[in-house]
Amino acid sequence: MAFAIIALALWFAAISNFRRYWERYAVGRVGLILQVVALTLLVVGSLLYFNLRITAPLSPLMIISAGGAIAMLFIGIIFGIVGSILFGVMLLRLTKERGVDLGFRIAGISYVIGFMFLMILVIGIIGAILM
Repeated sequence: MAFAIIALALWFAAISNFRRYWERYAVGRVGLILQVVALTLLVVGSLLYFNLRITAPLSPLMIISAGGAIAMLFIGIIFGIVGSILFGVMLLRLTKERGVDLGFRIAGISYVIGFMFLMILVIGIIGAILM
């Protein structure tokens, strides 16, 4: 997890430098921020839901709290998907610049597909939790 946080910080710094050259690349920064927010919502929502299921007695307040945790999970999934698409678009836009390797196009497409597979896994885990 520490390596992922370090990698996100380095990507954020690199994308900030892209924005200085051309505003078209600012979409990648927004996408990365959305992904960090999504991961935070997923972690907090799942921990809250597990805590409620294990410790809280069945009451109307617990049901409302569990509904809020589930809403956090779904909002996190939506933010993650939108963020990965925006970041992938930034990588695809890089290929239109002169002197930039076409590997960025493959990286952008692979990034979006990889994040979608991760979200499918997360949705499966959430479904297993809710059963």
